Formats: sequence, C-alpha cells, structure tokens
Amino acid sequence: MPGLSEELQSLMGKYRFRPGRRFSQNFMISQEAIEGIVSEARLSKSDIVLEIGCGTGFLTRELLKHCRVVGFEIDERLFALLDAEIKDENFTLRKEDFLNAKLPKFSKIVSTPPYGISTQLMHLLFMLDFKLAVLVFENAFAEKITAFAGLRDYCATAVLSQYFFRIELLQAVPADSFFPKPPNPSRVVRFESAREHGKVAEEQLFADFVCELFRHKNKNLSNSLDYSKAWIVENLKFKEEFSKALEEKLLGRKVNLLEVKEIVKLFNALCKK
Repeated sequence: MPGLSEELQSLMGKYRFRPGRRFSQNFMISQEAIEGIVSEARLSKSDIVLEIGCGTGFLTRELLKHCRVVGFEIDERLFALLDAEIKDENFTLRKEDFLNAKLPKFSKIVSTPPYGISTQLMHLLFMLDFKLAVLVFENAFAEKITAFAGLRDYCATAVLSQYFFRIELLQAVPADSFFPKPPNPSRVVRFESAREHGKVAEEQLFADFVCELFRHKNKNLSNSLDYSKAWIVENLKFKEEFSKALEEKLLGRKVNLLEVKEIVKLFNALCKK
C-alpha cells in the first residue's frame, strides 16, 4: 500500500498543483503524526471539528473516522481536490478564509494551519467558544505562546494565550513529516478553555489592553501606562492618577516582568468605575 508521500505525488499530478508559498503550504505526509494529532483531540461521535486549511485531506480523512468535520480551504485547486476525493456525509467543505468566516456551531478545532497565520489565528481563537483545540505550530511559535514573564519571547500573544487557555506542548513533529520540508521542526499543541489566572468582565477589551500595554513591554509599568494614557482614558474610562489607584511597587516593574495574573488584576483595577 503506497504511503502518504506517494499519494501526495499522485494527487499533485492528477490535480496539477504543487505546494505554494502564497498559502504557506507544507503538507503532512506522516500517517503516524496524523494519528497522533487526532488521538490528542479526544474525539467522540458528537463532536463537530473545524479544520483550518484541509490541504490534501489526509488529516481530514482521519478525523472523519471519529466525528463530523467542517473544513476550510481557500486554495481553488485544493478545494476542487477535496470536493472530488472526500465523499462523506459528515464532511462539510467551505471555500472561505477561516480568519474572516462566519463560523458554524462546533466543539473542537483540529488542524495543521499555515504557519503564516499563527498569530492572527491565536487572536481569533481567544474570542471563540470551544472545548479544545489541537494545532500544529512551528516549534518557535509554540515556545513563544508558553513563554513566561522575564523571557525574551514573553509578549501580548503569550499573555493572552495563557489567560484564555490551559496549554500543553505535546509531541514534536520532525520537518521530514511534511512536503516540502519546512525550515524548522514543529510541535503539536493542545489548548483547553480555562481562566486559571483570574477573570475579566470584558475579554475583548482586555485583549486590546494587553496589546496596547506590550507596545512598551521593556518600559516600567508607570511609563507604559503614561504612553497609553489616551487609550486607557478613552477605552477604560479611567481618569485617576495611576499612582493613586495602583501599588507603587507594581508601577516600578517592567511590563515584561509582570505575570499573567498580575496583568489581570491591573486591568480589573483600571476598569473600576
């Protein structure tokens, strides 16, 4: 029985395509890796899974053994391939950009999304309601979203990822699991909805605040807040002096040394009317 590498070559000839840089296409050709990804999603028949960028459908086929799948693919050639090759009543295929689509009801996300949209995708996931996601990211990005206070990679995306989710770094995926080989290894990452560092009342506003705050992440908090004062007054309606509302020891620390729970407390303090 031919492996996925041989099957991919056959499909490329049949449908006249090759992986393109425009959509950051690297097709997974390791059946072992695909089965590992699916097993980490803990799927049941009642699940509805979203897949971002179905590509050649290798992961899609494995998912369909367990649940219903709504797949997104914007490459016209690959959309035609999927439409012709996967005939399953539990599969819905949509030719839309996932980042801008009106999403259907779903319970989980399982995907090997294009690496070029990693940050945009994470910021979209923050605002979606789902149980669990299993995604494959470039290893450097996986490390970035799990970076803690004080590390160079600690950034707004890391803070928000850790606020919204419980994150587990799972198995590594070698570069030769893909065609063409990406320049760096990848990592399977599982996200479960959680609020382990406290809660905020307005999560979209909190996300905007963290992004604003980390524009000056190497500054002391007092300076960062001063730089962002116009935004804070307009959006949080906060008009007091920061020194009166917040602890002095907090104001003297650099933004990139503040832990997630401290940033949550800071936001909640600034939101008090």
